[in-house]
Amino acid sequence: MKHLKRLMAPYRGLPKEIYIIFMAKIINALGCFVMPLLTIILKDKIGLSEQMVGMYISAAGILQLPAAMLGGKLADNIGRKKVIIIFDCLAALLYITCGFMKPSIVMVYVLMVASASMVTAGPAHDSLIADLTTNQNREGAYALSYMGWNLGFAIGPVLGGILYEKNLSLIFIGDAATALISLGMIAYFIQETIHKTKEEIVDEDRTMEKQEEGSIFQVLVKRPILIYFAVIVCGFNFVYSQWSYLMPLHLMSIYPLDKAEFFGRISGFNGIVVILFTPLVTYISKDIKSIRRMVYGGVLYALGFGMLGFYNKLIHFL
Repeated sequence: MKHLKRLMAPYRGLPKEIYIIFMAKIINALGCFVMPLLTIILKDKIGLSEQMVGMYISAAGILQLPAAMLGGKLADNIGRKKVIIIFDCLAALLYITCGFMKPSIVMVYVLMVASASMVTAGPAHDSLIADLTTNQNREGAYALSYMGWNLGFAIGPVLGGILYEKNLSLIFIGDAATALISLGMIAYFIQETIHKTKEEIVDEDRTMEKQEEGSIFQVLVKRPILIYFAVIVCGFNFVYSQWSYLMPLHLMSIYPLDKAEFFGRISGFNGIVVILFTPLVTYISKDIKSIRRMVYGGVLYALGFGMLGFYNKLIHFL
């Protein structure tokens, strides 16, 4: 019991809004049907070649860069909640639209805009947690949010894999419905936090949190470390993006009849692993610098994804 309390210590005593975000993440991820199966939908239902699937997913990724920059700027100018409500709602409405469309190239473009809308809301979601926490409890808050998403994600893609074979429209409509419920919780229970960025920061450990005036490019010039960090994270994200592109294609080539169900199981298993091990890893690594932990994570990315170049059974995917 004592060890369990130590493991759960980072998640106790957080602001009540963080627990609301935790619940909202669970609900949202419970209906996360579309994105895990996107590659399979593009190839299997719409009939694109592997090369075209790669092109469209790459194009969607390129579109997300200005979307993320716009989202960050809007979150600082008009407020976190407004950005979340506007762009997450837009993404949900676009998913509902896809639910009433026949699979076609038009659907691909609608999905690309929906993805960009979600990315635009992303900085506001992250900023909301940052505004509500301090240096002392921020790590626990982000870890709890991450676990909430994976708690729902342990179930969502499994259901999505089943629905995929039954009714493609339900995948889009179900995803949109859970997103709107999650959005409603944030809109109703959490107050705007942008005013916190105006508060004077006197703690030397928080000097990097001070607000900078000017355009995105002026801020980057003042803080070049953000550019270095972005380049590094770009490399990590390139590798991790293969989770939703190369892995499904790889799985389809090995298990053509059960690809959606198998990928749903793999996604669900991934969620369970995160739920079980995040508290343990957080506790074990609490005295290790964050940047060093990122390096260790990168090494594990290389081992995990690289292994699939040599071993191709379902157990290896798991």
